[in-house]
Amino acid sequence: MKSLSFIIPVYNGEKYISRCLKSVFSQDYPYLEIIIIDDGSSDNSVEIIKKSILLYNKKNYNTIIISQKNAGVSQARNKGINVSTSDYIAFLDQDDYILPNFCKKFMSEVKSIPYDMVIGGFIRKNKNNKTTRIMKANNSDWSKFCLTYPWARIIRRAFLISNNILFKNTTIGEDIYFDLISYSHTKNIKMIPDCLYVWNNNPQSVSNTKYTTINKSVNPIETFNLILNDFNKPNTIPDDYIEYYFIKFIVWFLLTNARKSTKQDIIKTRDKLFHWLEINFPNYSCNKNLSLFLPKGDIVRNKLAVFIYMKLKHFKIDTLIFSILSK
Repeated sequence: MKSLSFIIPVYNGEKYISRCLKSVFSQDYPYLEIIIIDDGSSDNSVEIIKKSILLYNKKNYNTIIISQKNAGVSQARNKGINVSTSDYIAFLDQDDYILPNFCKKFMSEVKSIPYDMVIGGFIRKNKNNKTTRIMKANNSDWSKFCLTYPWARIIRRAFLISNNILFKNTTIGEDIYFDLISYSHTKNIKMIPDCLYVWNNNPQSVSNTKYTTINKSVNPIETFNLILNDFNKPNTIPDDYIEYYFIKFIVWFLLTNARKSTKQDIIKTRDKLFHWLEINFPNYSCNKNLSLFLPKGDIVRNKLAVFIYMKLKHFKIDTLIFSILSK
């Protein structure tokens, strides 16, 4: 049987880390390694981690705790990749947890075929533990682009090592970079409909505090350039998908940040982002996926948001949305 390492970065995670670890130690899979990287926590995370190991590790899974100065989640995950000795890797965030049959289901998929990735869906929970979203993977070519997170999947470690695929220390989009670069190297990916990863909505998490007003928010152009520069050649991702992904990300970024920003700041940021798009994808407005029916596999809400925004922008009235969303 193939082995699996869980890589769990921890930074001031005392509130949720015990639940996270309990879900891993409750797995019924014999070849399991748990790598916990304490990324310079200043709370009681390390003490809780040690207590959780004593309390929950009844099967004596190989568990490694690494402490380092705070370097960010990307460096913590990269450390885990390098330390891992397993055939496959799974990333798990400290706020989240996995369901009991995660390991058995995912590892059964690579028992006879050594997929580079097996990607599943996730369950989104709010602070009251209420399910707010269930995102399933499907067999469409676009489905994996709806799941640009490093978790809810297993990844063949040798695939990462041989292609030198690591996380970049970017201010936004380290997950997007990692996934798109990975997708550019392989088509040997299996999508499964199972939702065995629970993504917890922690209001204090980095992902929920990264976006404030748009003029103070991080700029995704740095990450965009890194992605374009590091794509594998020849790239296995269709050109229209790459182009559409950037369009979709820009629309999402503008709408997400617009809620607490001034109309003037939103317009200024919009112009910068679409200027980047025009330089790198001059014909982006003709992308065939700018449709209510494409790309196949994306959820209707996403397609509708991108389609409507781009239509409004075409007629130069997208500022109407900014007027509604901005303060």
